[in-house]
Amino acid sequence: MEKDNSACSMLQIVARCLRIDTAAQTTYDKLAAAAHDTELASFWRRMALEEQNHRLFWQQLISDHEQKPLPNVFDDPDRVLAELDQNAVEAEKIAAEDLSDLQVHTAFLKAFKMEFYLLHPAFEVMFRLLGGQGSWSPESEYDEHIGQFISELRKHGSTPEMELVSQLLDRLWRDHRHLATKYDRIQELKGLLPICSSCKKVRDDGGYWRQIEEYFSVHAGAEFTHGICPGCVQGLYSEPRNETNE
Repeated sequence: MEKDNSACSMLQIVARCLRIDTAAQTTYDKLAAAAHDTELASFWRRMALEEQNHRLFWQQLISDHEQKPLPNVFDDPDRVLAELDQNAVEAEKIAAEDLSDLQVHTAFLKAFKMEFYLLHPAFEVMFRLLGGQGSWSPESEYDEHIGQFISELRKHGSTPEMELVSQLLDRLWRDHRHLATKYDRIQELKGLLPICSSCKKVRDDGGYWRQIEEYFSVHAGAEFTHGICPGCVQGLYSEPRNETNE
C-alpha cells in the first residue's frame, strides 16, 4: 500500500509540474502576441516553445508511469505536492490575466514571477533523477533559458530593481542545481552498493573497485577518522588466558 501511495503522489507531482509549464506557455504566447517589438515578440515565442517542450517531458513521464510506476524521489512527497499545488494556482492566475497592453518592464515582471514558480526545487530534482537517461531532459537547456531572460531584459531597458530580480532567479536556479546534485548522491547511497565480501572494497558506477573510505569521500563528501571498536579491542589486545593442565 505504501508503494502505491508513493507512486500516486509522484504522478500527482508530475501533473502539477505539467500544469505550471502549461500556464507558462500560455503566458509567453500572450506576451508574444501583445509585443510591438519584433525582436521581443520572437523572444517570447521562443520561451513559449521551450515551455511546450517541457510539457512534453512531463507528458512522457505520465505515459511511462502507465507502463511502470514512477520511483519516489522525495522524502516528503506530500509536502512537495502541497507546494506545487500553490505554485500551480499562482501560475494559472498569471496565465488568465489580460496581458495585451503591458509596458515592457511589466511584461518581464510577469515573466519573472512565472519563472519563480517554475524554479521550485522539485523541477530540478526530477529533471536530474527522472530524465537524462538516454533521453532529453529540460535540465540540459535551463542555464541558457535563464540566461536568455537576463540578456533580453538588458536589451530592453533593465532597471536596477529588475536587474536584481534577474540575478536572484539565476542564483536560485544554480542553488537548486547544487541541491539536486546532492539529492542525486543521497539517492544513489540509498541503493544497493556492490561490496567485495573479502576486502570490502565498493564498486562504483564506472566498474572500479575503491576503498570504502574513498567511495564515500567522493559521493558523500565524508571524511573518515579511524578508531577501533570495542569488539576488536577485545580480540586484539586482551591478554591470552593461561591454560594449565592439572
